[in-house]
Amino acid sequence: MAVLAFLNLSCNKEIIAKKFTIRLERSFDVPAGLDYLDAHYFVLEEIPTFYEQVINQQNVPPGSTITLVPERAVITSLYNNIDFDFVDKVSVKIYTNNNNKDKPEAFYIEYVPTTVDDELQLIPTSFDAQPFLKDGIVNAEVKFFFKRATPQLLNLRIVMDFRGNF
Repeated sequence: MAVLAFLNLSCNKEIIAKKFTIRLERSFDVPAGLDYLDAHYFVLEEIPTFYEQVINQQNVPPGSTITLVPERAVITSLYNNIDFDFVDKVSVKIYTNNNNKDKPEAFYIEYVPTTVDDELQLIPTSFDAQPFLKDGIVNAEVKFFFKRATPQLLNLRIVMDFRGNF
């Protein structure tokens, strides 16, 4: 009976996609005194993706279909414990130098609560980012809306994780 159960389980194996992560990181500064009436854009240029190195480390077979989807992003302060309660909305779009008009939104957060503390956890969207990350360099556009003027110069760091499957 045990042998029959084992054979049944082994015959129903599903092919599970292998997973890996590509992490993008960049620091940037937000000046003090930015108003709350306008959107404020920060362009993070030429972020290395290390796409080829990650693919080689994962031993992805040639010709495999690779997908990369946004998984997690967080914005933190580099030097001070900043309470991000003055932030209303954040949007992060990515694009390449070859096509700077195609900018899909990768991460966002709307209506940041006043109890947010010292990091902003962003919500991932769902699209295949592989065409944007495969060339080894990507740009990001971070858009902020504030609830009130920025209280001081903010030295920020964004970390974005993209989950890869093949």
